[in-house]
Amino acid sequence: MPIQDEPPIGEVLRQTIENLPVNPFSEAPVNLLGGNETLIYAFRLAVEAGHAFHGPLIIRIFANDYSDSRQYLWEATAHDVLGAMGFPVPRILLASAEPGLRGPWLVMEQIEGAMLGSEAFEMPGGVLRFPGLYRNLPGRLARLHLKLHALDPAPMVESLRAIAPEQHFNPAGRLQSARNLVGNRWPEARRVADRLLAMQPPVVRAVICHGDFHPLNVMVDNDRVTGVLDWGRICFADREYDLAAAWLLLQASILEMPAAIVPLVNRLKRGMADRFLRFYQRRFSIDRDKLDFYCAQRAFEELVLRGEGHTPDMGRVGGWDFGMLGAVVEQQTGLCLRGPRHRG
Repeated sequence: MPIQDEPPIGEVLRQTIENLPVNPFSEAPVNLLGGNETLIYAFRLAVEAGHAFHGPLIIRIFANDYSDSRQYLWEATAHDVLGAMGFPVPRILLASAEPGLRGPWLVMEQIEGAMLGSEAFEMPGGVLRFPGLYRNLPGRLARLHLKLHALDPAPMVESLRAIAPEQHFNPAGRLQSARNLVGNRWPEARRVADRLLAMQPPVVRAVICHGDFHPLNVMVDNDRVTGVLDWGRICFADREYDLAAAWLLLQASILEMPAAIVPLVNRLKRGMADRFLRFYQRRFSIDRDKLDFYCAQRAFEELVLRGEGHTPDMGRVGGWDFGMLGAVVEQQTGLCLRGPRHRG
């Protein structure tokens, strides 16, 4: 639904962009479902064709109190570098930490299309789409991963190191951040984090990793990929780090659907996850031990976010199956994640 100037997007944009009218919108901001780190709104400004901010736009507001205050800068930088290398990402028009909203913010073009596989979200009819998704989605997702992992990481490394220290852009740093988030409030989570940090595999051949590279972050228009979204977890790691996020989400995501078809859909999801890995393995071998470790690391990070109350409303995409995530962590570490901060 349209927001009632809360947060005051119009006022802040008028202060930042020259010559906007008193009522700056031709289409008022509409809140979209977002991730753990941001509030997301779609809108249009009342400007003439040819204006730099003409057309459908997105504003992402970094409104949390637990991620690094520089994240908006490294996301904007990632978009710029990837776009220059020909990888499909939305164009960033404005990156700002000007006060007035709930945190730093980005304005970017709103790209065409829908999330990869979103046709399955409309239940109960969406279940009829699953056979087609089973055939087509794993290969499309694997090819896009291969395209990203083939890019030269050097320009991105140089650009991001100018913004934040290296530990922000490697798997061990991400894991340490999750440990820091729980502090002393959740001893069980701290023990799991310490076990995972002790088991952390060395990075052998670093590639650019999106860090959250799953179908919900891929926009498509029929057969064309129009953009990959949400680069807040970008890092430099072995390719298994990226593959783990996609493989895990394909299996451990929850869709709102009639209970009678849940067992069938779960089998199809597991099959899609395995097909995704097989497509990728046609080009590169996968270290299964590293894949399993990074699945456990990602599962742990999501459990921490949930335990700390940072899990967003995902609407028809019901989010993570936290029971499955807990089992993944326990299988890797031998530790059962329970405690007053974790429910489920």
